[in-house]
Amino acid sequence: MESSRGSREATVATRAAVVDIIRVRAATGRVPLAPPASEPPLTTASRPTIDSVDVAGRTVLVRVDFNVPLADGKITDDSRIVAALPTIRSILDRNGACVLMSHLGRPAGTGHEAAFSLKPVGKRLAELLGRPVMVPGEGSVDDASAAAVEAIEPGEVVLLENLRFHPGEKKADAGFAGKLASYGHVYCQDAFGAAHRGDAS
Repeated sequence: MESSRGSREATVATRAAVVDIIRVRAATGRVPLAPPASEPPLTTASRPTIDSVDVAGRTVLVRVDFNVPLADGKITDDSRIVAALPTIRSILDRNGACVLMSHLGRPAGTGHEAAFSLKPVGKRLAELLGRPVMVPGEGSVDDASAAAVEAIEPGEVVLLENLRFHPGEKKADAGFAGKLASYGHVYCQDAFGAAHRGDAS
């Protein structure tokens, strides 16, 4: 996917992938080709992008894919961070605030692990954006993170710590998902590489 169109079109690509899966399963007789009559076909459903949403004065919670490779605490390939820039800039340039969330690697899910911290990602993102990026706390829903989100102003960026530090992420825990959802007025799914997962975020 071209970075110029960016992952703002992740929803479109995800729907196309779902349609392909439905067709494959239909060919094998596992599911009917047509969706239920009560549901609009995926190919004709509305596909809003972040550019079509009024974000001025609002906080946008963005699920990004910052699962980048690290070596000795340093990022060896920042292409996934770069791919998210159009979405992030679209929000910031229109006077919105960004709360970003991502996983990184496969931590145990029992709390903070320095080897899987998103702080190096926050540092690199700040360099690319030319503005500060805060990575508060040691988790995504701890007191420090909640305070940072509460204090966020238009044009500012908060990157939550690794979602997988919390056991609720991989378990699709509704309570954890609810705490994350409370961080934004608008939710944007920008993590095409993780959109198929059944995780809480």
